[in-house]
Amino acid sequence: MISPPPIDSIRKSYGRCISSSGFFSDFHNTLISKSGKISSIFQTIHQERGEEILRDTIAIILMHSKDNGTPFTTSTLQHIHNIYSQHNLNIDNQLMNEWADCLIQTIKTHDTRFTQQLEIEWRSIIQPITTFLTKPITDANTTTKPQA
Repeated sequence: MISPPPIDSIRKSYGRCISSSGFFSDFHNTLISKSGKISSIFQTIHQERGEEILRDTIAIILMHSKDNGTPFTTSTLQHIHNIYSQHNLNIDNQLMNEWADCLIQTIKTHDTRFTQQLEIEWRSIIQPITTFLTKPITDANTTTKPQA
């Protein structure tokens, strides 16, 4: 039997997470409690808006990974990168790794079928995006798209 591509198992995992109660609020709370810097970024954003931003970000990551980077997802990620740079948020690799760790921690809590293999698959789609989002603006603008 051929195993499904990782994106299929990730999308099913995500479905289980969002169908469980409180996934986005738990992710938001985990994220802001993890780091003072992350907390300060979200400090001026109402919690509902913060959760919406997290939901949209995960959706873009999933769409980008599924379609190997469509013009829409690529331009959206470029836009996010530009926002980080324009607002001098200093989003670095460490911060993005903390974001990814908080997401995985929240998924572990909400996905009743979570496995170590699923964690590897999640991280395999998150890592190229977080790497892209932390590139210096000149490097990111010359890159046509983040690797899916």
